[in-house]
Amino acid sequence: MALLMCQTDAYLQCLTTSVVRADKIPEGYAVVLEQTILYPEGGGQPSDHGWIDGQRVESLARDENGKVIHVVKDWRGNKEVMVKIDWPRRFDHMQQHTAQHLITAIAEDQLGKSTLAFHLQPDICDIDVDGPVSEAQRAELERLVNEVIRQDRRVKHTEVSLDELGGVRTRGMPEAFTGPVRLVEIEGVDINTCGGTHVSSTAQLQSVSLLPPLKHKQGTKLRYLAGQRVLDQLQRRLRQAVELNALLSCGPDEHAQAIGRLVDQGKSNRAVLGRLRDELAEHLGDQLRRTSLQHMHRDSADLSVLSRIVSLAGIDDNASPVLLTGGDCEGAGVFLVAGPREVVTHVGPQIAEILEGRGGGKGTRYQGRAQRLDRADEAVALINRVMKEL
Repeated sequence: MALLMCQTDAYLQCLTTSVVRADKIPEGYAVVLEQTILYPEGGGQPSDHGWIDGQRVESLARDENGKVIHVVKDWRGNKEVMVKIDWPRRFDHMQQHTAQHLITAIAEDQLGKSTLAFHLQPDICDIDVDGPVSEAQRAELERLVNEVIRQDRRVKHTEVSLDELGGVRTRGMPEAFTGPVRLVEIEGVDINTCGGTHVSSTAQLQSVSLLPPLKHKQGTKLRYLAGQRVLDQLQRRLRQAVELNALLSCGPDEHAQAIGRLVDQGKSNRAVLGRLRDELAEHLGDQLRRTSLQHMHRDSADLSVLSRIVSLAGIDDNASPVLLTGGDCEGAGVFLVAGPREVVTHVGPQIAEILEGRGGGKGTRYQGRAQRLDRADEAVALINRVMKEL
């Protein structure tokens, strides 16, 4: 299978070429060109994005003969066309893919960890390796990878026959593959079978940042950023640091301590709030027990508070029915109907409908969420009508 122009020169950004055929398909047109600089998906690397005569290429695939099919929505019937690539995206893929080769090689040589899978993702790439990787090993791997980057090692490709593959790092060839085989070499570090696009030297990787490793099945997922993604991540972290400086009134070195104090204060506040809610529930439960209220509303009450009020008020099968609501009295919130089970079973679903909500329950209680607490008076009127009928 002949190499594509993107495989012989990954830095080509424009190409004038001839059209071999353009077939009408449901998605538009399937266009095959004499050559292309657009890489179709393969080896863990996504397809390139690009344009043919200014028209966006919707997708890329290979036909049974290895020719790249470019899918476009419309076709003008031109014999020669200009192919242009989404260069920032392509160069990002070149950086991430070359970084994978480097991480894979050093992880195997220095840590004895073989690569099982590679995923070039839009934000963070990852490599699945066999066995565990400790934080100390991650840090050492990152150090060794960036050391090779600074050495400006040459990255090149060659073609060999299947018989010449001895000693080459590979995860296997496709069934019925006859060759020749494309090899990608990082000078003095690695030789690997690969059809993807890569930078021409390790220096163009700029840097690699390995994130904390994650356990994955029986092995480890090594997540990383390379090249421009490292700089982008640094800029995001710097912006976040500036925002936190203002919010916490301290510098980055004190962020953890300041946030720790806020967490502790939050726990303390929640404990105090819990006690106050209990006291409020006791007070309201006592009020409900001593009065003949049919409807009680508290803006700050949730279903747990309403349930506690009912329990403390002793509303059971022998008590008068009551409607309790919490939230925005003119809008959304929660409701609870309590009282004789015969009444509650009958009115509960109807009250949920009146309040434009949903609920459930059994026995002496029916509760749920509502969108129209402003219609509570209609719900109380329903309870009174049912009480008269029973």
